[in-house]
Amino acid sequence: MLHLAICDDDENTLDTLEQMIYIVLQSKAIISKHSNPFSLLTYIVDQVKGELDLVILDIKLKDQDGIQVAKTILNRFSDIKIIFMTSYLERVKDIFQITPLYFLLKPIEINYLRDALYKTLSVINEESTNLLVVRSKTAGKKIYTFKIRNIYYIESDMRQIHIHEADSFVSVYMRLDEIENELSVNFCRCHQSYIINMDKIMKATKEEITLFNGVKIPISRSKRKNVIEKVNQYLGVFDR
Repeated sequence: MLHLAICDDDENTLDTLEQMIYIVLQSKAIISKHSNPFSLLTYIVDQVKGELDLVILDIKLKDQDGIQVAKTILNRFSDIKIIFMTSYLERVKDIFQITPLYFLLKPIEINYLRDALYKTLSVINEESTNLLVVRSKTAGKKIYTFKIRNIYYIESDMRQIHIHEADSFVSVYMRLDEIENELSVNFCRCHQSYIINMDKIMKATKEEITLFNGVKIPISRSKRKNVIEKVNQYLGVFDR
């Protein structure tokens, strides 16, 4: 099931594109239609909280430039895929300010739309294989599986760790040091009790890191220099 949003200021385009997507994906899609950027961003931020696979976005909108809208989305939710569409070929060179997954020329032909959607599904499936598998130290040795891209931070609490996603967490009996060795390069140990996913950082100061779900994570003095260097090298978000 592909969860996507479409944004175009022409209602006929929205309706036609919705029908074409359902044909290509045989109705295996959740589609949200938006005629302006404010509606789109409100949906992404407030309603689904970034849990969206794809945005198909017109470059030329009445209220705002579509490329700038895409930048706003990706600055906060970097996992969302972007497909641009336009009738204006002269804007094609501008889309490479970001890295869109595909470009569709209006009027959209279903064969090109099919290619774009299949490419999106292929990329998402490839990313979904990037998993973290954790085995609890309790007698039952329960196994937990997480998509690495969904993890916001991991917290140590006595003999447990809490693995936090956007608005939920799972507690596992093991040490933070043990799971740290299993994580990819986009994670950073910023405190004796915390590991953060740097892809989820919204803002950072020398004292704390704010994640996109609003959680503030402290930075310990002993780790501050290394954290600033690592996060700035990865994202360049520290306040000076």
